[in-house]
Amino acid sequence: PEPEPEPAPVSLFGNLFGGGATAKSEPAAAAVKSAPAPSPAPAPVVAVVKEKKDVLVVATKEKKETAAEDAVSDKPYRPAFTSRVDDMLAKFKPKKEIIEIPDVPPFTVEMGSLVMPHPDKISWGGEDAVWSDGVTFGVFDGVSGAEKIDGIPLYSRTLAELMPSNLPPDADTGVTTDNLVAALQACADTADGSATGASTALVGSVGKDGTLRALCVGDSSLLVVREGEVAARTKDVVHYFDCPYQLSLDSPDTAKEGSRLKFALEPGDVVVAGSDGVFDNVADGDIAAIVVARLDAKPTKKEGRWTDTTAKAISDVAREVSLDDFAPTPYSAASKKNKQPGYEDGVGGKVDDISCTVVRCL
Repeated sequence: PEPEPEPAPVSLFGNLFGGGATAKSEPAAAAVKSAPAPSPAPAPVVAVVKEKKDVLVVATKEKKETAAEDAVSDKPYRPAFTSRVDDMLAKFKPKKEIIEIPDVPPFTVEMGSLVMPHPDKISWGGEDAVWSDGVTFGVFDGVSGAEKIDGIPLYSRTLAELMPSNLPPDADTGVTTDNLVAALQACADTADGSATGASTALVGSVGKDGTLRALCVGDSSLLVVREGEVAARTKDVVHYFDCPYQLSLDSPDTAKEGSRLKFALEPGDVVVAGSDGVFDNVADGDIAAIVVARLDAKPTKKEGRWTDTTAKAISDVAREVSLDDFAPTPYSAASKKNKQPGYEDGVGGKVDDISCTVVRCL
């Protein structure tokens, strides 16, 4: 007997989209055969079983079909479920966020900021930078260990200067987190060619819809104080202990890798954003206590706004603690846990640049 011809290879993508050996492009030729053709080997069919981190995990199952069915089909075989794949994936596609502005905003916003350089960097202003503009703000912590070239603007300051011009024209009504990501990345792309060093970044917006939206790339932090308690907080983004995500020409990190926070604010809430110079030295609960202790303070015109004086009060405490070798701090506790030399006893402040922004909902 004549040897049977080898079966044509089966294409996974051919099954799904009509190409490869399973395509029914010659039904007439198959139909004129004098004897029924033996049933081919079952063709694998791909089934979506779950989705995880935008990667489709697939499994196979068998579908029986005859050559005669192939011959009379006027269309390539396509599993029924594949026609619904786009619909299924569409459910997981994030919807564009729209800020709906009420007729009467729930509160007004007051902002204040302060940068306190490292004691050894006072002569040139240190490496941190802040920015605030109406309802948007940012804290940019220059990375001390990053290589820098004299005479070229610092990366942190460049980000702070560029942010306002990269936000949407209607930023005064609030900015979505997608807007914050796009703006920060655009600033980083420009800074890559014009600045030196590296910087972490925390940017935020208090929309006229009463919602706080924030993006954190690195280990600067933001928290919301409500009735004396911490009601919300951003999540640090780090590669490992003492190595935060950061933006620079030499860094693979990007704005879209930052953590996001969306939180509905209420009148009376106070938002505190700061570099690690604040949060490494002062615990969240202590920051909330400073805010509460100052709620009834009435600064003089010379002292500035309540938010300015509160940012200074928090920064003053952070500086004092940073210089205390025996103070229990969040950084010393984490250093002991990670077995860092010099912190075996779990105490001691961390001297650093300090930057702080305070937002009050009135």
